[in-house]
Amino acid sequence: MSTKNLKIDEIWTLSDNDDYSDPTFEFEPAAEEYDPTTAELRTNISVGTSAETLYLLNVYTEVTIFKLKNKDATNYLVVTFTSLSGVACTLWVQPGAVLSLSDIDPSVNPTLAANGAAVLVDILIAGET
Repeated sequence: MSTKNLKIDEIWTLSDNDDYSDPTFEFEPAAEEYDPTTAELRTNISVGTSAETLYLLNVYTEVTIFKLKNKDATNYLVVTFTSLSGVACTLWVQPGAVLSLSDIDPSVNPTLAANGAAVLVDILIAGET
């Protein structure tokens, strides 16, 4: 199986003005480069208000990067990870926000649900298959 290449390069900037011309804080972590055997981007996935299990992770033996963007302007996205022992972790992704996680156990497929009306999400997953 061929190897994919993935590079994540970010700059975090905190500023009192909306054009960021006078930052009060900047953090530029070193770019992270990965060579997963699989990387996929799913765009415009419609998620309704009933919990839906995201079975994208079960094809991986290791999930290195999991990024999810809530593209809706008004509705939250509720993401719940439940372990095999039944322990749940629920995260609320604000409208327009990105959830970024790493090193996820691929056996813990998340459920997704919108809190009001259906939302569109983009998902980036990279890891080993």
